[in-house]
Amino acid sequence: MALERSDLLPYVMDHLPPFFVKKAKIELNETSEKRVSELLNLKQLAKNEDTICEINFTDDFLIQFLRQAKYDTQKAFSLLKNFIKLKRKYSNLFQSVPERYFSEIPSSKFGTILPLRCPDGCTIVYCQIGLWDPSELSIYDFRRLALMLFIQPLFDPMTQINGFKVIHDFDGTSLKHMRYCTPQDLRFQYHAALDCIPARYKEIHLVNDSFVLSTLWTITKQFLSPKIRKRVFFHSNGEELLNHFPRSVVPAKYGGDLTDCFQEDLIKQMTREYGSCPLGGQNNYY
Repeated sequence: MALERSDLLPYVMDHLPPFFVKKAKIELNETSEKRVSELLNLKQLAKNEDTICEINFTDDFLIQFLRQAKYDTQKAFSLLKNFIKLKRKYSNLFQSVPERYFSEIPSSKFGTILPLRCPDGCTIVYCQIGLWDPSELSIYDFRRLALMLFIQPLFDPMTQINGFKVIHDFDGTSLKHMRYCTPQDLRFQYHAALDCIPARYKEIHLVNDSFVLSTLWTITKQFLSPKIRKRVFFHSNGEELLNHFPRSVVPAKYGGDLTDCFQEDLIKQMTREYGSCPLGGQNNYY
């Protein structure tokens, strides 16, 4: 893909371009009228549900679930209940990690949001699993950061509408990571990602095969629907990413143009917001 950097939208935006308003109508069944009516219906369902009736949900937060469900309000309601249950049951995973981690603990930089969007508007999450040293960063802090990377971007309407493309690099993974690839661990990750978080996962790219990835895939593929399986791509080397992404958005280590991938200021901001976000959600960024 020969698109120039100037042709692509940045991750950080302050408005929703008209093209993506139209995309929401075509792909997500969103109209001004449906947005109002189904938001009211979802609020009523929440009000009548004993387990969540006391929560003061923001409209922006509820819209995340409606968009993910393409305005199937019952499906959105089920996802909402699952998310709240997850956040209550694992409240420790919804706390911020200290900002000093990013300067003191190299492992904390295993994941980031890339600075440019795909041509279709998708947000790109980039994780280098091999950078994580479990003896340096606990599994709990690892999970906090991993959840944050997919939850906080959903307060951006562009991400709600266009979804995520994910790049997971398994270079450097070893036995020290294997202990966290149990069926129970992977089932939790699957449940959080697909049954609770109102995200659209458009593509998942797994780079640099290893026995950790092979084990992870052998277990995880049992949980995945055929639809999601078709969106998973395996790459023996990172340069194959250039068959799926413009060179401008791909890290230099894979033959792309990005030389500074970790957006420290953005990740610090997202981390602060993640730990302070009320149960009923915050307002969108714009």
